[in-house]
Amino acid sequence: MRIDRVLLPEQLRSIPARCFAYSSLSSIDFPSSVQYIAEGAFMGTSLLSEVDIPGVITYLPDKLFAESGIEKVGLPSGVTSVGSELFRDCIRLTSLDLPAGIREMGDALFKGCTALRSLTLPVEIARIGDETFYGCISLSSVDLPAEVQEIGDAAFRGCTSLQSLDLPQGIRSLGDEVFYGCTGLASIELPADVEEIGDGIFRGCTSLGSIVLSHQITEIGQEAFYGCSSLSALDLPAGLQEIGPSAFKGCTSLQTITVPAGVSELLSETFSGCTSLASVRLLTSTPPQVALNAFYQVDLENCVLYIPAGSLAEYQEHEVWGEFAQIIQE
Repeated sequence: MRIDRVLLPEQLRSIPARCFAYSSLSSIDFPSSVQYIAEGAFMGTSLLSEVDIPGVITYLPDKLFAESGIEKVGLPSGVTSVGSELFRDCIRLTSLDLPAGIREMGDALFKGCTALRSLTLPVEIARIGDETFYGCISLSSVDLPAEVQEIGDAAFRGCTSLQSLDLPQGIRSLGDEVFYGCTGLASIELPADVEEIGDGIFRGCTSLGSIVLSHQITEIGQEAFYGCSSLSALDLPAGLQEIGPSAFKGCTSLQTITVPAGVSELLSETFSGCTSLASVRLLTSTPPQVALNAFYQVDLENCVLYIPAGSLAEYQEHEVWGEFAQIIQE
């Protein structure tokens, strides 16, 4: 049965879960008596383009408009919390005014909203959930509030139109794959209190030419900068202790790198495919442990290895470091 428009009774207090899910509903008017809308009530309603949520609603549940044709939503000012996947795969949604009083947002909120161009987040948001903007390929501008302290896994993954992003200084945690595949991202500065760079966080960011790392960073995850083909230089923090496998694999423009003294081991394919690497500087007299393929495809005949004075013999006798044709003591 085809359903185009629904007029709900004045006494109605709640709308059940998936009540209109995947129906042909194109229009709905809410009575003022509605106080609660359950999960996925309008999920998959591809013909529903515009909705005004009743003013008494304070919580918007999971998947409420997921996979729908929604283009415009009037959200009441009293909303304080929104669930996960609220607008997932709403491919016609281009912009949205979020109420200022929202304090909590679920994961994958705008995942797959391929037409979403810009968004300003409410000022009290402290966490950007996992996959919040995953696959938002048209997103070019996001205003993050100063209160944000955490950005979850893959939050901006695949946002290919995002060229830059101002990260609030209060951020302490960045998840894995946050900017994975953001091919338009050209530069970024990490907040001072970030201590760890997650796995794959900038993987495939082919336009990333400039990044400022926090001095507090002690760990760079595996594949963190894998395929960042425009990255030509990077200052690693002095307190860095661990670099994951394939962390800089495929950074074909990287020309020079200084490995901090606290890094005792270079793992599998750390600098594999860094075909422009012209110099590597090590700060310890004892050669760090290094995987046999850590410098795979690096031109060791022309890449200069700089080491501390008095340690030449140890490096020359090493199975991997000894492969460098030019070793210079400093």
